[in-house]
This record gives sequence, C-alpha cells and structure tokens, in this order.
Amino acid sequence: MYSYLTKTIEAFPQGEKMTGILKKAGFSQASFKRLTFGICTMYFATK
Repeated sequence: MYSYLTKTIEAFPQGEKMTGILKKAGFSQASFKRLTFGICTMYFATK
C-alpha cells in the first residue's frame, strides 16, 4: 500500500550530505539533530 514511502526515504539525502547541500545552496550554517532514536531528523539552517 505504501511501497513508495521506503523509496522516498532512501532517496532523501541525510545527515552530513544534506547539510552540505544546504551550505551549497547559500546557507551560512547548517546542522541536524536525529530524533526518536534516528527515525526522523530535524535540520537547522541560517541564511
């Protein structure tokens, strides 16, 4: 039923890779915090 969800999650850049993308997009600071034992991640960025 939700077979697309796994593919979407796997395709999304995570951790340092995502913060690198944010910095390349012009954000001066980028960091992340893993929540719920790594089930989700919150990203913080300053432009």
